[in-house]
Amino acid sequence: MDKNELDNIIETWRELPPSSRHNDVGFKLKGQSQKIYWLSNALAKAELKLPLVKEYGVLKAYELASALIENKSKIVILKND
Repeated sequence: MDKNELDNIIETWRELPPSSRHNDVGFKLKGQSQKIYWLSNALAKAELKLPLVKEYGVLKAYELASALIENKSKIVILKND
């Protein structure tokens, strides 16, 4: 499989709604035949309670940015797990 084929598989999987991702995609890299890389493990998953209020159905950008900055350490930990 070449890089373009792998990119297409990943992009197709990424475009699926989360409820449809129960069919995970795994692949092995050349020279690492013992390890399987699963796409679902590439996503950070957690629940953060952010004190955000929608105004007319829209979040205020500065409030969202502030909440993300306040939770930056939690988000970075998710990325590195």
